[in-house]
Amino acid sequence: MAIDKARPQQQLALLSCCGHVGECGLVSRQASEQVCHEFPTCKAPARPSCVINVSELGTDTAAGSDGSVGVKLASVVNLVKRIPGDERILVFVQFPDLLEKVADALVAAKVAAVQLVGSPQKRSSIIEAFQCEALKPNEPRVLLLNLRDESAAGANLTAANHAIFVHPLLVSSQVDFDSCDTQAIGRIRRYGQRKCVQIYRYFCIGTIDADIFQQRFKNADALLETAAPADVAAPLV
Repeated sequence: MAIDKARPQQQLALLSCCGHVGECGLVSRQASEQVCHEFPTCKAPARPSCVINVSELGTDTAAGSDGSVGVKLASVVNLVKRIPGDERILVFVQFPDLLEKVADALVAAKVAAVQLVGSPQKRSSIIEAFQCEALKPNEPRVLLLNLRDESAAGANLTAANHAIFVHPLLVSSQVDFDSCDTQAIGRIRRYGQRKCVQIYRYFCIGTIDADIFQQRFKNADALLETAAPADVAAPLV
């Protein structure tokens, strides 16, 4: 991405769908017509939600963050640290590279976490250890799971009573979304659970995350009215 330093950054906008930068008004007008301002050279399916003011770039920090991670990950880490230390947490991420970033952010914040990876035997051992009722000192109380990984499908993880969705699930159909979402929540909201289950969903207003959320949840508008800012992170089912 090349930025014209001759113009004030607040007058420039970037399209997240393709990375092209242009004058804010032009970029926004073309995006409203679902095309990149570089069309026909670029045929990316632009949308108004893809438009990012360049002046907002490079300021992706939040309270409690040292600037090494973005607002969303800093908020997820802060939420994890606010949850009582004797309660276990599931963190769901769909994309492997983002899963690694979440893991790194938790490690940097000195939060004990474990990923469900390795051979079937190793995965079974991780789940068995996570399900132990007594939480030992320095033992991981956060389990990172890939939303699309079926290796833990049906696993009983009722030792945890918090589930954090770092982003909405990106799939091609409503059936797939409902199936994966229900299965993910069902790992802790099931017979044998003795604590109050809390579900947290993270997304940024004005982005593709919000579009997916509104498309997949029939009561999205009602839920959005009760949604809290990321630094508050109220449960949202």
